[in-house]
Amino acid sequence: MIERMRKVTFFLHHRARYDALLRLQELGLVHLDLEEGTAEKIKKLKSLIARHEKVIAGIEKLHEESDGEGMESSWPRHVHSPDDRLKYLEDLFEIKESFEKALLELEAEERLLSPWGDFDVLRVSRLANHGLRLRFFIGTASHFQSHEFGNQVIEVIHRDGARLYFVLLEYGPQQSEVVLPFQEVILPSNSLHEIREVIATVRQHIADDERQLASWKSMTGGLIEQVADLRTQLQYEEARLCLKAAAGDTIYYITGWVPEAGVQQLKRMLEEQRIAYQLEKPGPSDAPPVKLRNNRFSRLFEPITRIFSLPDYFELDPTLFFAPFFTLFFGLCLGDVGYGLILTAISLICLKIVPPAYRMIAWLGIILSLSTTVAGVLLNSVFGAPLLAGSPAMDLAVFSPYTSAGKTAYPAMSLSLALGFVQLTTGIILSAVNAWRRHGWLYALKSSGSLGMLLGGLIVAAHADPMGLGLNAALQIGPLPVGALLTAAPENAGLVLLGAGAFLFFFFNSPELSIFLRPLSGLWAFYQFATGLLGDFLSYIRLFALGLASGLLGNAFNQIAFMILPRGPTGPEFQSPWIVLAVLILILGHTLNLGLAVLGAFVHPLRLTFVEFYKNMEYAGGGRAYTPFAVQRSLKQESV
Repeated sequence: MIERMRKVTFFLHHRARYDALLRLQELGLVHLDLEEGTAEKIKKLKSLIARHEKVIAGIEKLHEESDGEGMESSWPRHVHSPDDRLKYLEDLFEIKESFEKALLELEAEERLLSPWGDFDVLRVSRLANHGLRLRFFIGTASHFQSHEFGNQVIEVIHRDGARLYFVLLEYGPQQSEVVLPFQEVILPSNSLHEIREVIATVRQHIADDERQLASWKSMTGGLIEQVADLRTQLQYEEARLCLKAAAGDTIYYITGWVPEAGVQQLKRMLEEQRIAYQLEKPGPSDAPPVKLRNNRFSRLFEPITRIFSLPDYFELDPTLFFAPFFTLFFGLCLGDVGYGLILTAISLICLKIVPPAYRMIAWLGIILSLSTTVAGVLLNSVFGAPLLAGSPAMDLAVFSPYTSAGKTAYPAMSLSLALGFVQLTTGIILSAVNAWRRHGWLYALKSSGSLGMLLGGLIVAAHADPMGLGLNAALQIGPLPVGALLTAAPENAGLVLLGAGAFLFFFFNSPELSIFLRPLSGLWAFYQFATGLLGDFLSYIRLFALGLASGLLGNAFNQIAFMILPRGPTGPEFQSPWIVLAVLILILGHTLNLGLAVLGAFVHPLRLTFVEFYKNMEYAGGGRAYTPFAVQRSLKQESV
């Protein structure tokens, strides 16, 4: 859910305005409406932050361990202030980068000279001074063989596949007039041996620079704290420039937002500091920041919400509503006990080794992997093979395929569509709630009409079983008596729902229009609703298709592995030396299948959430994150 905000306007006396801003920043509770400043000091602070972050990122990329020396004892004598230290590290990186650029150029020269071998370049130059000139060419072997060189002196130096390297020897005053239809190469002024010596020297310099920079790897905490301080200064400067003058430049004011839970704390601070303020509820034209507040389960899915966009302040937070569906969809797409247990183990390991900031992702991995394991039991699958076949526990696999009257039935396909229907219906209900919250109850009637037509139509269809599609009282998806639930409502109730829904849909689809124009507008809206809903509903069949594809691919790797083993009277001979290759195929095959399946199991539920679900709940999004005006702290400072 979205935490409620209160709009607060601060009125500051011109002599105390800067001190009041400092008190607000120390409180760290108010989100100020700041504009991006262009003042010289702000530009300088942003530049300093960028420079620090570049140095920190460069040091973190180095793989060498720190030499353990203290930072202070390592600084040269001329380095004293934080600015000096930053400049010193930047100079080290600049020297390292210059060596790396030189190395690239030298390696290019080495590649150019390598086919010609190691020869004395100075001697070739001396020969040219005496009228004996060597010219170097590259061409294809076929072109070389078909060309008529006449009495020209040619020597082939190197062959590399279809490429051929040769030298033309010229002597006399007419040598510069010879033109050959080949690529002529101008070689460097140094020999191959000399270039390789320089390359070795440059590489040694780069290694030394990297070791020197890596010695600061354990000391980047100081740089990170400096970045936090600079960000605090930047935020303060932006707030200072956003102060607006009133009452003849005697009073200044600035607007912000405070969560309702922190209003009393803010009031106490303002009264202690004798700062005038005005609190009010946000109006329709306001754009309050968004601070999500969910339970422990839904909070794990907030990163997924942020992938698309934060919700608008005046609409419902979708996280709580799509989180259970996303969990079910992921499990249904992967649907394998073996894969679920592997993902659980990986998530538990990550939970122990990852930094605290990323443990939420590890917990999300545990939830999704447990869903995969449970789905694997219900679908009767472990590494693509039947899990419970022939055992008393087979009754647990209520959604596994079965054969009836010579035909194979897949309850998982019906389950996918049923889950899709439930999520789309939830989206329509949320659409009505959002419309009511944003525009008033009159705008919620269209979505209410859509829901009435949908449910009423299903009840009527379940009683009539149109075209013998099986939508009747006997319809059952696994253990779920869907048909019995639909036919439990009288057919007349379905007709009433259908008629009332159509009335609301056609006469309240655009409340801003005249009552006589709304039915015409409703025709186009109904066409979009009917065709769009059908397409959205059928999209959920991908959940079944992905799970089926994953299972079939895993089963294919099993068959390939066991086909390699010799067959005995009782089955495969597992003592055969071929078992090594069979195990290797199983490991590689299932690793590949698991990687592809996990990717699909995440991406496709994500698509169903962002496209089908968000569209039917008429999700607006575009909310801006709640960012309090506060003293910035690094992770190291927060852990203290």
